[in-house]
Amino acid sequence: MVKRLGGVLALVLVVLLGCSLVKGSSRVASAEQQRVIVDEFWSLFPGTVEATGTDPSHFVYAGGAIYTAERIAERGLDYRSCSNDVDGTSLYMLSASVSDSSQRNTKDEYQQKVQGMRDLWESQGYEVRGRGPHSDGSEIVMYTDSGTRVSYLATVSGERISVDTACVLSK
Repeated sequence: MVKRLGGVLALVLVVLLGCSLVKGSSRVASAEQQRVIVDEFWSLFPGTVEATGTDPSHFVYAGGAIYTAERIAERGLDYRSCSNDVDGTSLYMLSASVSDSSQRNTKDEYQQKVQGMRDLWESQGYEVRGRGPHSDGSEIVMYTDSGTRVSYLATVSGERISVDTACVLSK
């Protein structure tokens, strides 16, 4: 009986592992899909910054660099390694996060900012989900059909925007 159960468990493991390997293979997007994803990123990122109504030069990247139109025009962000496919292919994503902590918002002000961004994204056809309220702010997130995630957080002490593509890019 124990031997039979062991054989059944081994078979289940082989089936599950085989399914995950097949599912995980060829995760790199086609060249055309990658072009669409990259173009989408470079449209959504600056578009969201501009839509805040905040002076873009107030936004700072996590590493301390100031957000500039020149860096956006040059597409001046590096691809970030995010995974390896089952065949050993390195997968990459584009990711950016900027924040502005130069402002102070009341609860009404940050709620209006979040609602304004929600209205904009919904008018563009995106489904918007709430990720909070937080104790001192509110956050929303939307995903594009290609898997790019954009989040917008407004708080009493500023704003933060994060944009991440899916982990399906190659160099």
